[in-house]
Amino acid sequence: MARIWFVEALAGPRAVREHRARATSTIAAAIDRGRDPAGEKRQPPELTAEATAGARMHIVYGRLASASREPFAALLGPLMYLIALPYLGAARALAELRRATVRTPRQPDTGGARVRERFQDMNIRLTYRTVQTLGVIAEEPGASNRMVATGGGIKDEGQMSKLLSRLERLGLIENRGGGQDRGGPNAWHITRRGSELVRATNVYP
Repeated sequence: MARIWFVEALAGPRAVREHRARATSTIAAAIDRGRDPAGEKRQPPELTAEATAGARMHIVYGRLASASREPFAALLGPLMYLIALPYLGAARALAELRRATVRTPRQPDTGGARVRERFQDMNIRLTYRTVQTLGVIAEEPGASNRMVATGGGIKDEGQMSKLLSRLERLGLIENRGGGQDRGGPNAWHITRRGSELVRATNVYP
């Protein structure tokens, strides 16, 4: 079915090509809905969605045409990164990349027992959201609460604030910004301990 859609349809009759073009336009329109949450300051060119949809299809076509044995699931993270980047920025795009990586780790054994042993002195439960938050801060030093929430896909501000405070108490992150007490935004940085924890999960490079 994949070969019929991505490869053989290109050599099909006119009706098939027109149907394929309409489907591609529908995909592009769905991608372009990223303008709604992007805000006024981040509005990419009108051709962005069309180019993104076309590039995605070309990449899949190339894998099929060359009979590549690379699993298509491996493309999920990189393609979601490319889709999100022009609309939502680097932090959210990285979150999409990591989301797929967490679901399909590089190795069958993520070393959960090893991680618990190394950090057994810490009262912390290594949930996806915890690792995601640490990863965003590691990639975006100086990130504000809002940037971390956007990158981690957390919409509840109170929940985000509680998680950041907890990670700070555990010595995994530190706030080098003004904070509410000084009337300035928070600027979160990951500590050495936090970096060790992120690497120990074997999720990020």
